Amino acid sequence: MKWQIWLRRLSCMIVSVALLSTALTETGVGASSSGSSKGIGATLSAFTQAHGEDHNQRCSLKNVCFGPLISNSDSGEVYEYTAVVITRGIVTSYWQSFPTHTTLASAQRQMLTDLPGVTHVSKLVLGKAFPTGTCGFFNIHDSSLAKTLGKFQDPSGTIGVEVSYGAPDGNSAYSPGNVQSAVLLAFPYKLSDGC
Repeated sequence: MKWQIWLRRLSCMIVSVALLSTALTETGVGASSSGSSKGIGATLSAFTQAHGEDHNQRCSLKNVCFGPLISNSDSGEVYEYTAVVITRGIVTSYWQSFPTHTTLASAQRQMLTDLPGVTHVSKLVLGKAFPTGTCGFFNIHDSSLAKTLGKFQDPSGTIGVEVSYGAPDGNSAYSPGNVQSAVLLAFPYKLSDGC
């Protein structure tokens, strides 16, 4: 069941990343960053320095793992940062894991420590997963990333975040008291977006 959740999430992420990579290539966003981001918008070097990297059996040269190992009921033992997407030298997406029963407030605080100039976090909106299930999503506005990320999507530097956990029935689920994973993307979520 858990592999089905991961597969569904990964397929959504691949589509989003394909769109993002195309947009970055078409607009010529380079590998320059404000240098202070340790998350979305960071250079690979800055991200690696901030979180460390690993290449054990759970990871590969294509899917490097970053940060410490975290245990949760969603994924078992997993690295804090996985599925990190680097586009032209810049971190444009990643999956961030949290221990079981991490509250939304705590997960948001942890995410925000990696972003240098957050000026606004939008209200969480409950989304529907296909075929059943839920997730929460919100946007983070970081004006310091506007120059690095804003050329291809939102010129204000907005990051879309989807939060959830894997429910026992195999579907994605959202609970404000049990955020186990977050997918961060370098473009905003819209109210019409689903999980």
